[in-house]
Amino acid sequence: MFRLPQQLGRTGKLLGLIVIAIAIVRITTIMIAEHVIGLSVIVDVFVLGVALAVAAVPEGLPTIVTVVL
Repeated sequence: MFRLPQQLGRTGKLLGLIVIAIAIVRITTIMIAEHVIGLSVIVDVFVLGVALAVAAVPEGLPTIVTVVL
């Protein structure tokens, strides 16, 4: 009867997997293209990837869906 929470959960998981995949591709691309050498630069690239992943996930997804409905 109440399928919206289940669908939101499924959508959130799918969105999370897509964001993680994009972040991994971005990190790999930077490391290959820029010939990253050195631990501090590698850490900076990983921080950039994590920041990208965190910024891409909408916290207010349930709120947005509720307002739209």
